[in-house]
Amino acid sequence: MWSVSQIIGFICLKLHNCILLAFIDKIVVHHKEIEFGETVQKVAIYYKMIGYVELPSMSMEEKESYMRSFGRADRKLPKN
Repeated sequence: MWSVSQIIGFICLKLHNCILLAFIDKIVVHHKEIEFGETVQKVAIYYKMIGYVELPSMSMEEKESYMRSFGRADRKLPKN
């Protein structure tokens, strides 16, 4: 017997997949690279009817804020 939470979880998973299939054409995951002492991995998402949308790069302040938010404040970013 399935519980209500299991049924809702299954429906949400299927709905999530349907939404992804409706809007996303493909996802390309690139190899890991080391840039300025940080390991980065680029991900390109190609949307249906739009194609690839390149996001603007973050400023140094935005990167530092991001690192603090996710518990990486102990690592310093190199100065460009």
